[in-house]
Amino acid sequence: MILEKEKVFQTIYDSMDAIFVADTAADKYEIIRDSGKFTEIFGMEGSYKDMMIKFMKGTLDKRVSEGGVYSVFFDKASGFVGRISKKAKMHYKGEDFYFQFNNLPVDETRNIILITYIDEDAYFTESRGDVKTQAMKSAYLFSMFVDLVEDTCSNMDMSEIDNDPVNSLRITFSQWREQIVNMIDEHQRDEFMRFTDIEYLKNNVESKKAKSREFFMMNLEGNFKWVNLIFSRIDTGYENDHKMVFVVEDNSEAHDRITKGLENELEKYQKLSKHDSLTGLLNHGNIEKVLADCLSAKPLSLIMLDIDHFKKVNDTFGHAAGDAVLKKFASIAKENLKACNCDLGRWGGEEFLGICKETSGDKMAEIAEKLRKIIEDTEFETVGHITSSFGVIEVSDGESAKEAFERLDAALYKAKEGGRNRVVRG
Repeated sequence: MILEKEKVFQTIYDSMDAIFVADTAADKYEIIRDSGKFTEIFGMEGSYKDMMIKFMKGTLDKRVSEGGVYSVFFDKASGFVGRISKKAKMHYKGEDFYFQFNNLPVDETRNIILITYIDEDAYFTESRGDVKTQAMKSAYLFSMFVDLVEDTCSNMDMSEIDNDPVNSLRITFSQWREQIVNMIDEHQRDEFMRFTDIEYLKNNVESKKAKSREFFMMNLEGNFKWVNLIFSRIDTGYENDHKMVFVVEDNSEAHDRITKGLENELEKYQKLSKHDSLTGLLNHGNIEKVLADCLSAKPLSLIMLDIDHFKKVNDTFGHAAGDAVLKKFASIAKENLKACNCDLGRWGGEEFLGICKETSGDKMAEIAEKLRKIIEDTEFETVGHITSSFGVIEVSDGESAKEAFERLDAALYKAKEGGRNRVVRG
């Protein structure tokens, strides 16, 4: 080993000008290292959300951070999510100072914020680069992913400003529309609220279809311009899903560029709606739909994979290591099942379901045994070796999806009850 871990950690600790630790669930932070400025600005502890708002406003265009309409998003949002790495600035004793800011999630509720000071040139070099990037962005001004059933919006992309702070916000769709209405011409605000009403959109936007309205809307310069507001519904395969891409289209730009941008957004969110975000496999709803659609195919076999003692992995090594195991496990399973025309999905937690067309039960059991041995022999980073249990069945003539799954589940249960790390044919 080139350096001992303790020495590496101590070097990182000593090189930071400030370190915060935060409990996002409890909305609390503590300062555990500081060169002096941040303790005076924030105190030794306080609200994580309030601290993040102050940091994020130091990364934003002043049109947003200093009283602009978009600034209210920070007050309405319930928090910040994901990893954030930005150059930022703050005001202290009459002068601006500049720093590199890294907010790193440790697990679902804990974050570490690492800060090092930088000079003014380093800060403005990035700002000038952002201007060039913005000049090449597509013609739409704003886009985001909307789930009307859950009343959420995410993946915000605002072409007029640096996106990271806005994209990291957690805010409901209802809160978003209540704030954005203030950017609409006062004579059109009632129509905007009607057009963006959740129940109206559910009842009027069909799958793979779009609804649009033209509005006179204020940009970040405070000037009004004509834009199209477009809601395009994503085809998730489920009638009761109401997931949409929302786009603000600049009418002054070339229409074909906008259309291409919208197509790219739809493709991206189409994939998000059908796939598990961690493993990239089909999610529970869509693997279930594949099973219902494939029942008439013969021969048809099902395989259920379960990582043995996965809770112990999370408890011993942490959720980040557990996520890495799930991703690698899914990749190995997908690679070794593709030869049997298998649709593989994450059923939930550490369980995976494979639907293998033109594959007999005997053949499926052979493939499962080979996969079991491959997983047992594979070394997983941090965790080491793991094992897995398998249930395998061949779907019978006239058998319903529910009946087939019950047999599959029973086979997996026998594998686990029999000592795990084995394949049971049901």
